[in-house]
Amino acid sequence: MSIWSINQTNRLFIPVDRIIPQLKGAKAGRRFLFGFAEGLRTSTDLTSISPAVLNSSITEILAFAIQQARLFPVIKPEGQNNSKADLDDWILTFQLAQKADRQLVNTFCQRMKEALENSSVEKQNWLARVFLPDATNRLDSWARLNAPPMLPGDPLLLPFWNAIVQVYMKRISDYQEPLILALHWNGDFDGMKNE
Repeated sequence: MSIWSINQTNRLFIPVDRIIPQLKGAKAGRRFLFGFAEGLRTSTDLTSISPAVLNSSITEILAFAIQQARLFPVIKPEGQNNSKADLDDWILTFQLAQKADRQLVNTFCQRMKEALENSSVEKQNWLARVFLPDATNRLDSWARLNAPPMLPGDPLLLPFWNAIVQVYMKRISDYQEPLILALHWNGDFDGMKNE
């Protein structure tokens, strides 16, 4: 028996209560999950599911997709010992999240902030040296090119940018006070002086 069926009103019945656990159990990829959610969203008129249930299901699928996204993806080129940042994969998560639901951008940023705060010193050093310099430039470019653009101070991206400031402030402890004052006078991160 198929999990898809057509009811008497010729509308597609999608048993989301059965599909979502299967998607989670199968560890479906991020692109598939975003695509599947978009497919559900565009088929609202074709299904017999109430809009509230459908929207709730879409939100659950998208939240799961963001939870599965790699926070700091790396690739290890063949024949080399060092990993390098996979910024194409990283920025793709932002693009998919932005297209699906802008709030998911904030969710992804919050996950990265928490991961940075809880990372070992060794991992933070690697991220600060290898991943974050290029990642911050890519995120800055991507955010400004959005329609509408995301500009400095955008609350969706603030968790990530606040974490970046913290990571680099730890590495320049001799210059921490001037950096805090400079940030304060730029009008950013007002409360950081007390931290």
